[in-house]
Amino acid sequence: MPRVARWLGVREGEGRLLVLVASVFAATEAGRGFGEIGADTLFISRFGAGLLPWLFIGLGAASLVVSLAYGAALGRLSRGPLFAGVFLGAAGLLAVERLALAGGDVVLPALWLTVYAAGTVAVTVAWTLAGTVFDARQAKRLFPLCTSAAIAGSFGGTLAAGPLARALGTETLILAQAALFAFAAASLVAVVHRASGDRLRGAGLGERPIGASIGAELLAGWEHVRRSPLMRLVAVAYVLFSVLAFSVSYPFLVAMSEAFPAEADLATALGLLSAAVTGASFVVSLTVANRLFARLGVAGAALTLPVVYVAGFAAWLLNFSVVTATAFRFAQQVTQRGVSNAAWSAFYNVVPSERRAQVLAFNDGVPGQLGIALSGILLLAGASVLAADQIFWLGLATAVALTAVVVAIGRRYAASLVATLRSGLAERILEGGPGLAALTGGGVAADLTGALESPEAPVRRMAAELLGRLGAHEASDPLVAALRDPDAGVRASALGALAALAPSSPDGLVPETVSALLTDPDPVVRATAIRAVSRLDGTGAAVLRTADDLASDASASVRAELAIALRHAGEEGRPRALIEALLDSHKHDDRLHGLEAVAAVRSPWPGAVTSRLLHDPVPEVRAAAVRAVAATDDDGPDGSRSALLAALGDDALVVRRAAATTLRGRADAAMSVVERLETGSPREQQAALDALEGHGPAVRARVLAWATSQVDRARDLRRHAALSAASAEDAPIEAPSSGAGPTATDGDRGGACCGRYGARRTGGGRADPTLPSIGGSRERAGHRGTRLDRRPRRSAAPSCTCSKRT
Repeated sequence: MPRVARWLGVREGEGRLLVLVASVFAATEAGRGFGEIGADTLFISRFGAGLLPWLFIGLGAASLVVSLAYGAALGRLSRGPLFAGVFLGAAGLLAVERLALAGGDVVLPALWLTVYAAGTVAVTVAWTLAGTVFDARQAKRLFPLCTSAAIAGSFGGTLAAGPLARALGTETLILAQAALFAFAAASLVAVVHRASGDRLRGAGLGERPIGASIGAELLAGWEHVRRSPLMRLVAVAYVLFSVLAFSVSYPFLVAMSEAFPAEADLATALGLLSAAVTGASFVVSLTVANRLFARLGVAGAALTLPVVYVAGFAAWLLNFSVVTATAFRFAQQVTQRGVSNAAWSAFYNVVPSERRAQVLAFNDGVPGQLGIALSGILLLAGASVLAADQIFWLGLATAVALTAVVVAIGRRYAASLVATLRSGLAERILEGGPGLAALTGGGVAADLTGALESPEAPVRRMAAELLGRLGAHEASDPLVAALRDPDAGVRASALGALAALAPSSPDGLVPETVSALLTDPDPVVRATAIRAVSRLDGTGAAVLRTADDLASDASASVRAELAIALRHAGEEGRPRALIEALLDSHKHDDRLHGLEAVAAVRSPWPGAVTSRLLHDPVPEVRAAAVRAVAATDDDGPDGSRSALLAALGDDALVVRRAAATTLRGRADAAMSVVERLETGSPREQQAALDALEGHGPAVRARVLAWATSQVDRARDLRRHAALSAASAEDAPIEAPSSGAGPTATDGDRGGACCGRYGARRTGGGRADPTLPSIGGSRERAGHRGTRLDRRPRRSAAPSCTCSKRT
């Protein structure tokens, strides 16, 4: 399990909390799957699909009230009890309405509204919970796992809805949703009682006084939306998205009710389609979404769903049938869940974290619900005065309008990013967002260029760095001007950006403003200037002219950069002398910079690196020595490779990780690493496993054999512990005799013997019923899957005597 946790990105101490939060996601989506299929099936089969527009209007009004109340409560109540209360309240109301359904169908409209409104708020609660208990760095690693849990829950709920409806009746689906929501509430309570749940125990968000009025809380989200040009456009898009979503749902459900008149058949068909949507969404999110983000950016990915709406309504204008209705519904939901939701979540990265929950709640609760009600009104009006194809034309026009709004949002998103950058929140954006690949287009480079003139030095530094990483060649002149910035960090960032943007000059010409920084008063700027001049000066003449002065620089980083630049300019003697002086220094920072220079120039120093610095008392220096050996591929007679293998067992984790990383890229060292895996200490084995990642077929057989031996050993120890705990008195135990296997006379060997050969107690205590014996009990107990124990079965177990030693 620890290895699985590492593979999933779960760190020590996060597992239990992640399981609880993921349980909330899975239970929420599974409950929605059961409830929505059950509510749709019950209402359509007993009232007909023609009344659905009236429910859309009611749902918009009901969800608006519920969402606004939730948004207000966020600022006034402790989040833990609030979140658990939302789930418990919904579960109780669903159970009461299911009981009332036994007295007649009159409660069905209220039940339908409860299912959908409760589902909407539950999803918002789940994501607010995750955003509260996980910080920004954890979110990058753990949010995808929460999403996977939600997908798994949705898939299970929708797939099981049909069989459950056939077996116990469609009404049972409502009780299933209530039970799952109650389970989600229990998981929430468990989260609150953990250490990380402290963030859920405070009253509200903390930015408002306790005595703030309900009206002020209700307006908190609206105030931010009103002031933000981006969020205003997002609110308009939410209205249009809701209108389009229910304009697709209504014709689709009408077509399905006509194709599947039986209640159980309709529930099964809706469940299978929802399960297919969930599975396809998961595949799309894993294989397509990241590529779309990298190629199109956030704004481009947000356009995918409007384009699907345009194409879908155009197809319905050509031919509307149950097949085209199902295809449009499938494409719409897969695109929304697999691509669009992530893109629209990214737009909220420009909202301060302390306001994000209220803004999201407002947009979900007000524009979103107004759009639902508006869709019902339009469908009712259209059904009375418009033909079916005219309604589809209306949907197409709405989809085109939405596309135009999303294009405007993409342009505004770039400006909002820079506005947030200027407010000092850029780190939050870049930590939780989709990365630089999403910052393409939309005038981002121009806005970042303007940010070079910000009065705040951190903003100027980040703008310069991003311009270099984005490849914004049009920003070269403003970056040259930034070289005269009073802040050393800005000057260093501008130097780095110019070196990344400009090609090297074959005639050695370097801008005077760049070379002048070789004598800058700040050592970081001087080191960066050496790197930039070396990159821009194809001949190396600029560095050679100042080398004598820089060689005596007080900063180790400057001398290390000079050595690298001189080596790239073709010199041998001076760079070697500079690096060896750094490596021989009594200051660990000097040794560290010297080793980094060794790795950069890729020239081996076997005596200094392998014999001494791989055993340096400072762990960071030992790790740097490991990386230097890997970069120089030094495997001389001093046994550097053996030293690298030995580093897998180093006391410091940073050294073991460095050794594993370096050995991971050496195919010729794979078998040596396997030997360490088979014979090393536990921490050495863990590092060896990391080092073997990616080696594949070359080591698979021996790694599997080692893993099998570890499983056998763990099984032996577990059985011995169980047998030892079963009785406080010594007791004879049947086991193979000397002719069939090992015999044991003491407790430790007896435990191993009994555990390995599956012997059971014959007296003096109760055998552990969970321990199967040889002779078929594994099969009788229903064991399934691949047997890890590959030893041949024995038809009979001769006896030996094992005794417990206290």
